[in-house]
Amino acid sequence: MVKVSILIPTMNRPEFVVRLLEYYYLVKSKHPIYIGDASNSINKNKLLEKINTYKSVLDVNYFHWPNFNDLETLDELVKQSKEDYCAYIGDDDFLIPNSLEICANFLEKNLDYRTAQGKAMIFHFKETGPYGKTFFSGEYWKNNSIENDKSSERFLEFGKNYWTPVFSVKRRNEFLKDLEFYGNMPDKNFGELISNFTFISRGKSKFLDCLYLIRQGHNERYLMKSGTNWIKSPNWNRSLQICIKSLSSIISKEDLISYKKANYIVNKVFDDIIVRSIKKDDKSENFFNKAKNLFKNHVLFSDLLISLYRNLQAFLFPKKFEMSHLRILKKNSKYYKDFKPIYKVITNKF
Repeated sequence: MVKVSILIPTMNRPEFVVRLLEYYYLVKSKHPIYIGDASNSINKNKLLEKINTYKSVLDVNYFHWPNFNDLETLDELVKQSKEDYCAYIGDDDFLIPNSLEICANFLEKNLDYRTAQGKAMIFHFKETGPYGKTFFSGEYWKNNSIENDKSSERFLEFGKNYWTPVFSVKRRNEFLKDLEFYGNMPDKNFGELISNFTFISRGKSKFLDCLYLIRQGHNERYLMKSGTNWIKSPNWNRSLQICIKSLSSIISKEDLISYKKANYIVNKVFDDIIVRSIKKDDKSENFFNKAKNLFKNHVLFSDLLISLYRNLQAFLFPKKFEMSHLRILKKNSKYYKDFKPIYKVITNKF
């Protein structure tokens, strides 16, 4: 068995980490878990107490780094890990153990690929916190492998269909190298962008047919800034210039082309990203927000309306809504066995 280090930065959210450990305990995961915790002493002790109850089954490595930010924590967790492969996950999300092994095995046999991942779903609760009843779920990312031989071609393709390979399985030594610009970025948005574009610039990425990642959407989840709010942030221009310069250097080296030519490609992609961000910011409210506002005094009714709407979509468009829990929970779904334990944990239905 190829083991994959599961890297989990966290701060003052022991209940989410405990939920994640409950899941890995339930499925008897053999992948080592590395937790980098920046919590206060109260939440640190809460988490340590629970970790001790799972250590008979799980390989949990806990580190308390109260003065580290999330970027420093992730970088240090990679350095602390001992396995050849690793994958980062938020404390409120799930990586499926079987799929981690599938992705690591693929990378073992395909050295020109830098990242591998499978299908992903995002879900939301009516309730706040780690447990509740799901009322909406859907596809988190599109399954678009990026397999061009040239770094510049992969970069252009990724710019058109951006997603987050930071969650993919990677070789440990390559992950460390690809994080080199991440921690020095003043703007967090650009920190995410430069790391994800670096992964793709330096190697191919493969989507495999397995249920890989389950993410939770909630009010405490970090979302990238968009539009004018992003552009007006104090470190925006400085971060943009660092991003363009660093990525241009990578592409120039990978493709053996001039820095000027690589710089032109990077500028073109980032011009499109900025324009799309502004357009997205200017869009009118979507169906769900309109429903919430229309029935703001009837919260249960609006939740029911949204739930019925999503159920109807899943029924009418089964392929498009393949990643809905309504479909995955059917026993004839190829992803049922991998999703069922997560559903048991998040809904407290043991």
